[in-house]
Amino acid sequence: SMGGFGAVKIALRYPGQFAFAGSLSGALDGANGIEKTLTTPAWKEHWLEIFGPVGSATRTDNDVFTMLKNATGKTLPYFYIDCGTSDRLLPSSREFAAQLQQQKVPYEYHELPGAHTWQYWDSEIQTMLASMVRQMHIRRTSER
Repeated sequence: SMGGFGAVKIALRYPGQFAFAGSLSGALDGANGIEKTLTTPAWKEHWLEIFGPVGSATRTDNDVFTMLKNATGKTLPYFYIDCGTSDRLLPSSREFAAQLQQQKVPYEYHELPGAHTWQYWDSEIQTMLASMVRQMHIRRTSER
């Protein structure tokens, strides 16, 4: 979740530096109100420590939706977004994929049965890595 958010955020922060950014069950609304989906006060407090209060500069600087909107005309990588249909983070993955499509940024979106679990990620990472190989035109060792 945070790794998916981080991959997308870093790719957007440094356009032209990456060819591929993958997110499995990414917390893509991390800076823009993910605390709404957090169920314990400790997690909500932790989130506020990381991103600051709603409307703060830290939130804006780390909001991948704002970063994407402001990336018009910049060289962006191919984005791979994947989330399980039973994952609480599904709405933000759908929203981010819709924004990628609207801005005509190259991407691939997967939404399959599954939840926010290692079992789901372990299964789906193989598909993501295969996509990365295709997008980056990597040849297998046996093909060299």
